[in-house]
Amino acid sequence: MPRLLALLLALLACSADAAPTTAPRSGPRIVAIGGVITEVLFALGQGSSIVGVDTSSTYPLKAQKLPQVGSHHTVSVEGVLSLRPTLVLASAKTPATLVQQLQATGVSVATIREIESTAQVGDRIQHIADAANLGSAGEELASRAQQTIVDAMAESPPSDVKVLFVYARGSRILSVAGADTAADSIIQAAGFANAASAVSGFRPLNAEAVVAAQPDVLLMMSSGASSLVSQGGAFSLPGMALTPAGKNQRLVQMDGLFMLGLGPRTGQAIAALRQEVSNAMKQEPIL
Repeated sequence: MPRLLALLLALLACSADAAPTTAPRSGPRIVAIGGVITEVLFALGQGSSIVGVDTSSTYPLKAQKLPQVGSHHTVSVEGVLSLRPTLVLASAKTPATLVQQLQATGVSVATIREIESTAQVGDRIQHIADAANLGSAGEELASRAQQTIVDAMAESPPSDVKVLFVYARGSRILSVAGADTAADSIIQAAGFANAASAVSGFRPLNAEAVVAAQPDVLLMMSSGASSLVSQGGAFSLPGMALTPAGKNQRLVQMDGLFMLGLGPRTGQAIAALRQEVSNAMKQEPIL
């Protein structure tokens, strides 16, 4: 650890020596590690203060043009330090060892808690704003975001349609979202039943559980569904062919950050999910 810290400090010093002689940009230099953190900062008008992001920072499009420091699981400490940040805002999913290494170099680091409920969106937006010293601006955005969620839920009449969210990274990593997950919260907010509500958290997908759940609609992130194309597609998942969703080819795909980010666009995501599932249920049954 001491040797690694010495190397990191040396790298930072070299970076400073190699910097242009022109005056540095005034104001904060923020590295955002977490897609929703980046999204909130842009919504708060701080896009110009962000000097680096992680790979999950895909919205808005401007974020995709910023220097990347890896995924939140495998952040490059050297990459972060090379951007000379004054503040790092990191998702709670970022390994504690990486956070500690950054703090040991003197960089200010704030860890942003994860949430699993649409009811907590406003609080997290305020947390991010406070960490970036933007408290008053955060109050307005948090209030507006939470109100759009309330409005979207008011337009989501309860339904007995059962939706099963499956997280996939190819056919080797498959899990279903039970209670106490962001997927469960948004499915319910859209007025539907979570077909996997009998379990808590994410659980490995297995054929018996899928058949027992009898989902009407299969819900996936677009990236997850795409990762299954070479293995026969989403409807080739274990047990899916024996469910209403599989028999009637009812699949809803949505962008992962939009659907599960639980950020400023969550109200829009609830409305979009409600519409997409309703459209899927209107498809003619396959006999």
